[in-house]
Amino acid sequence: MATTPAAAQNTSSTSRQRWAFDTGDRVVSSPTVADGTVFFGSHDENVYAVNAQSGERKWIFETRGKIRSSPTVADGTVFIGSGDSTLYAVDAESGEQKWSFPSSVSVQYRSKPVVVDDTVFLSSGYDSIYAVDVESGDKKWSIDTISTNKYSAPTVADGTVFVGGGTKLYAIGTDTGFLGDAGEKQWAFESDEMIYSSPTVVDGTVFVGSADSHLYAIDAESGEKQWAFEAAGAIYSSPTVADGTVFVGSGTDLEEGLDVSLYAVDVESGDQQWAFETDNFVESSPTVADGTIFVGSDDKHLYAVDAESGEKQWAFETGDEVHSSPIVADGTVFVGGWDGNLYAIDAGVSGSSEGSRVTGPLETGDSQTSTTGPGFGIPSSIATLGTAGYLIKRRLAEQESKG
Repeated sequence: MATTPAAAQNTSSTSRQRWAFDTGDRVVSSPTVADGTVFFGSHDENVYAVNAQSGERKWIFETRGKIRSSPTVADGTVFIGSGDSTLYAVDAESGEQKWSFPSSVSVQYRSKPVVVDDTVFLSSGYDSIYAVDVESGDKKWSIDTISTNKYSAPTVADGTVFVGGGTKLYAIGTDTGFLGDAGEKQWAFESDEMIYSSPTVVDGTVFVGSADSHLYAIDAESGEKQWAFEAAGAIYSSPTVADGTVFVGSGTDLEEGLDVSLYAVDVESGDQQWAFETDNFVESSPTVADGTIFVGSDDKHLYAVDAESGEKQWAFETGDEVHSSPIVADGTVFVGGWDGNLYAIDAGVSGSSEGSRVTGPLETGDSQTSTTGPGFGIPSSIATLGTAGYLIKRRLAEQESKG
């Protein structure tokens, strides 16, 4: 049912909240909205479908592992990975399982599946990339020699799969690959530290962050670096591109000096336009709607920031850290929190998420737009170890120890 979180809210947060759905455990999964329904997973091992307007549960699908992966919805089917080492295909209307695909290792982290035409692309989070048939759940091909990351989700553009693995960003051909055959590695761009960020592709350029504190712009065809923007802290937020600007978050261990900012970077030059500072890590990936950037922070807030100036418009306080990436649909922001809630929040704008992480039909209320959760690759011209690496590894280890 829709509930109010136990944690005290300030007045502005309380008035902005439309509803909160309590799962009882952490919601790291980033929500996806389709046909008036919000889909997301929880550490309580369940996938939820919730009415976007009322916050009432429509159905619940049980798995056997914590869900940190984010769902993709395509043609009436929800695709999502679970910590029980399984990719599930679930009917979006009924919540009934259509098929399941077992991977060799856990797919429990934030890496979300990507659907393009008749194929689901999935990073296992350890050493494999899979291409799975949408209808049957049968494996088409896999690569078992890439050290993939738990956080980096694949993005597909122009017949190529782009995904972070270890310290590298890989380009891999698909069945229609313009760079080569299905499953064949085309190029690998190497950074100095781990790539936890999920890439996004816009007009032939791949944008991806690294724990070496850089945001990279890479030519999608050749793998050559176009520019590198240096932040003051490691980047494992995933970039979003809108109106000629790349938006991405950063974070550095508090004991080593603080960089906990949302950055705006020029697409062409790589020059910083502005930086908005929060009070803790920005692991959440930003989304854009009507000239406003929405992003979560480990300081327990969801922020709305003016895309042009970098000035804060408002901040919504949750009961715990916000690692989930927000999505905006028809003036409502949906985001998960470590306090176990999925929140529906008045965005203060009338539109829906736009930019490099937007695709597919969505309907909420009486209007129809096109959007899914952050991290979804787009099959067109837009899509979707030193000190820094040590700090990120330590941070992730601390999170693992907490469950």
